[in-house]
Amino acid sequence: MKNWGDLDAAFEKAHPPDEPGGAFGVFRHGRALYMRGYGSKRLGHKDRIGPRTVFDIASVSKQFTAFCILLLQERGRLSMEDDFRKHLPEFDHTFSGIKIRHLVHHSSGLLGLLDLRWLDTLARAWEPGSPGYLALGSKQKDRNFPAGQEHQYCNDGYVLLAEIIRRRSGLSLAEFAETKIFRPLNMTRTRFVGPGEARMPDHSEGHRLRKGRWEPSPRFVCTPGPGGLWTCIEDLGRWAKSLDEQSLGSPALYRAQLRPGKILLPSLDAPYAAGLFLDPSYGRLLACHNGGIPGFSSAFYWFPRQELSVVLLRNRESDPGLSASTVLDFVLKSTKSQAKAVPAHKTKFIPGPASPALKSTPGLYQGVHSADLWELKSKRKGLLLNRGFPVRLVRTTAGRLSDPHYGTWWSVRLEPDASGTWQLRHYGGSKLLGILSRLGKTSAKIPGLASLRGHYHNASTGKRFDLRVVGAKLFYRDAYPDAYPDIPLRWLAPDKLVYTSDRVPSVDAYAQLDGNGYFQVQRDSRGKALGLLAFIPSNGCRRLRFAKKAKQ
Repeated sequence: MKNWGDLDAAFEKAHPPDEPGGAFGVFRHGRALYMRGYGSKRLGHKDRIGPRTVFDIASVSKQFTAFCILLLQERGRLSMEDDFRKHLPEFDHTFSGIKIRHLVHHSSGLLGLLDLRWLDTLARAWEPGSPGYLALGSKQKDRNFPAGQEHQYCNDGYVLLAEIIRRRSGLSLAEFAETKIFRPLNMTRTRFVGPGEARMPDHSEGHRLRKGRWEPSPRFVCTPGPGGLWTCIEDLGRWAKSLDEQSLGSPALYRAQLRPGKILLPSLDAPYAAGLFLDPSYGRLLACHNGGIPGFSSAFYWFPRQELSVVLLRNRESDPGLSASTVLDFVLKSTKSQAKAVPAHKTKFIPGPASPALKSTPGLYQGVHSADLWELKSKRKGLLLNRGFPVRLVRTTAGRLSDPHYGTWWSVRLEPDASGTWQLRHYGGSKLLGILSRLGKTSAKIPGLASLRGHYHNASTGKRFDLRVVGAKLFYRDAYPDAYPDIPLRWLAPDKLVYTSDRVPSVDAYAQLDGNGYFQVQRDSRGKALGLLAFIPSNGCRRLRFAKKAKQ
């Protein structure tokens, strides 16, 4: 192994000894090539992080929940093809067609109650996974789409999977995972921790960045299933070894773990398997997942065929100066001489502004076969693509546009369709991932502004918000106005209110309108605004109706 000193220097610079930091590990063929911690477990203390320091890994937990489902399938206790209502009969016929695999692959079409009510969860007004949550979920009649039609990340599916595990095994998810995974692998510093439960020994505290300074983050404990796992780099190295050696189940189980879900629009593989995203763009299959929760961020990368794993855990929400993808690229370059894990990309970046032919391309783009809403902006040095987070686009020698931060494994191509409308095609390596088509222009001037002002509420989910008029502009205000700023809305004919954000979202602003989305105004025959049809991807909902009501 070479050049690790360069990475050490970068980590040490980014993580001073008395500031929150993280732990980093690289594992190959079941052996640790590198394990080290940086920074402090607690702000203001020189309590150094090490390979055995415990972190909340948030959504990286999903692969363990999904693996428990596969273990139960292998033991004949359930099938991925089961209608989930077979195991959760309180959900009635209106949920027909949703199979366990749809929950696993994020293609169920269920509303994201956990994300819609994220702020209620932070305020401890309710608890996902509780009997009250299941009762509320079973009463939902709205769907984002029919099961299997599209891919929409949905934490609620994993809450339901945890409950299915409990009912089919007689053990909670925490107990089942301890018995069937953690104890056999000697993962002694790994455990699912639910609300109200004591945290693991040697745990780190979470931190967030506010006005350029780190501060302790309010503690949030996710219900086990979609998150809730606390672990360390050393234990995740044991998990990586078990994946390479397939030590906990049959080869069929591990094939199922990497089998992508199927979606119908368009007919292709979903980018998701059993709790792991699948990314072919490095030239080899990469199974991976990132995690984020107030105070913590995490990343798990596994190249199955090369038996190479890279793990990064942090007790800080983000680190734009040293991203997980930057660390992964460094590892791949460093391991190339020992093992041709991933071929180097030959495409290079061309500095300078975008091609003059692309000057007419800025605007909003909506997915042709998806609900994605992206915004392309023209900047002095080129184009900026807002995917819900900013992506700087630079020309490449392959004739596409990409961001040097990600490398050339992800790229876009802009070209007009037969009607002359600009289309944005995005690729993972050579594979087409999706197509978006340019929409009309937006305006801050909104017709009938005063008629839109008011209180909006969805009775079945309990989600509520206000639309406020300030001057000549319309703003969205959440039910927790002290927690988050108002969000400006723009007009897109006919009758669509659009919001976009090209800032890097804060993890604990999850319930706010991070990213991009819109509200379609619903009117009666006289043109009176009756409500809104909402597409809020950061809240896990599409086409959710909100009635306009007078405030009580």
